[in-house]
Amino acid sequence: MKHIAGAALIGLSACSIQPGEFADAATTAVVLADGGVELNPVLSWAGDAAPVVSIAAKQGAKYLLVQQGYEQETVDNISNSLSWGAACHNVVIWTGGAHPPGIALGLLCVWLTWEAV
Repeated sequence: MKHIAGAALIGLSACSIQPGEFADAATTAVVLADGGVELNPVLSWAGDAAPVVSIAAKQGAKYLLVQQGYEQETVDNISNSLSWGAACHNVVIWTGGAHPPGIALGLLCVWLTWEAV
């Protein structure tokens, strides 16, 4: 499974993957490796491959939004900001924190990264 995940990441490298998307995938992988579980019902079926599936799903969703007329830069910025929020939440969970402060920090990270663009 890890070889498939690695090949998928290499294949996706040509997409407009944003830093926040990588951060979300990386922190999710760390939490999963530490015994955590994926709480997103859209991704929970993927098990340890959830980080890679998440990146692929985000690229697909962004592609569809651009095809509907949204600007690529706007779509990338939205995905990047939301993904940083998820990554910040993951760090809180990985360090033993609870979900409410994780969500609060996640929202702060979304706002900070959105304001930075």
